[in-house]
Amino acid sequence: VMSIAGYFLKLKKRPRPSASSESDPETPQTSRTQDRKRPHTTEQVEEGEEDDSMTTQEMLSNICQRMDALATKDDIVKIQNDIQALRRTVSENIEVLEGRVFEVEAKNDQLQKEIGALKKENQTMKDTLNLQDRKIKRTEKEQNSLQQYSRRWNLRVYKVPEREKETSDDCIRKCCDIFSEKVAVAINKSDIEVAHRSGPTSSTNPRPILVRFFDRKKRDEILSNRRRLKGKGVVIGEDMTPATYKIYRDASKHSARANVWTSNGTVIAKLKNGRTLKLDIHTNVNDAFRRAMAGHENIEEVELLDSSNA
Repeated sequence: VMSIAGYFLKLKKRPRPSASSESDPETPQTSRTQDRKRPHTTEQVEEGEEDDSMTTQEMLSNICQRMDALATKDDIVKIQNDIQALRRTVSENIEVLEGRVFEVEAKNDQLQKEIGALKKENQTMKDTLNLQDRKIKRTEKEQNSLQQYSRRWNLRVYKVPEREKETSDDCIRKCCDIFSEKVAVAINKSDIEVAHRSGPTSSTNPRPILVRFFDRKKRDEILSNRRRLKGKGVVIGEDMTPATYKIYRDASKHSARANVWTSNGTVIAKLKNGRTLKLDIHTNVNDAFRRAMAGHENIEEVELLDSSNA
């Protein structure tokens, strides 16, 4: 580098050749023109050469700095070795990660198979439970129907004044008077098998009288004419099972109902929009009434009846 710098310095110090000779008398005008192009003083020439020399020094300094910044052969070899080592490390890590990914995928496949098997087992259990639930509901309906059938010889008479130490004969006598006088159906004591108060005692309301007839026709005749009791302070109704009575009570309290009654142990509700529903012991009354009021045709556990025949 220093030799190159010395070479450039020598070139700069060489004298510049003149464009024309001073002794040529034939070209005085050209000589004067060239003299005007040259520096007029020695100081100006020296300053110009000194400026060019400083610029060359700066260039050489920049060249030296750049060459010092260049990597040597040993540095390049070391860098190559480091790159190779890094590649090997990266390759090993990639192989480890690929192995882990393979293990995870294998476990995932196994879990998917197990999940599929569990889903099938769960669906099987759901189907079994649904079947068992349908069987239980069917059994409960059958039991309720049997219990309700055994009550088809019975009536309940509500709002009959009650006195202390009231006997069965007293209840039979009161019921016979009500049936004969207010319902206009001739009933004798011999038509009634038994009559007694039912339910817990109350200080405010008299307990209903449960009446059982020998002849079911007599009981049905009284039910057919119970409308005559309207406004007379006495109510006659069927003897319902607890499950049937619960549906009857829920339907009677609902704001959408227009009228609720029973027919041979079946609860029938007429709604304010004119639709008539036959309710089951498993009916969700609120949902059934809401859907019926909205005009839905498919209502679970509810039978739609023709209002004209209801």
